[in-house]
Amino acid sequence: MPFQIVLTLPTVLFVSYWWFMPESIRWLISKGRLDEASSQLRRVARENGVEMSEGQIGEMVEAARAEHQRASTEKDK
Repeated sequence: MPFQIVLTLPTVLFVSYWWFMPESIRWLISKGRLDEASSQLRRVARENGVEMSEGQIGEMVEAARAEHQRASTEKDK
């Protein structure tokens, strides 16, 4: 019985991360979820004590979106 718990507990903890870990900002942008990406950037900036204007956040999201499109275009060639 203790052996089963030792083997099962790490799996249960790992699976529970699904609900607690936010999506990557780059992944959100690649899926076209720009509002969520901007929201995540605001949260990260706030947690790191960094002041960012909406313009800066928009520029970062747009730059990442353009980079993703460029990489996708190059991959398709």
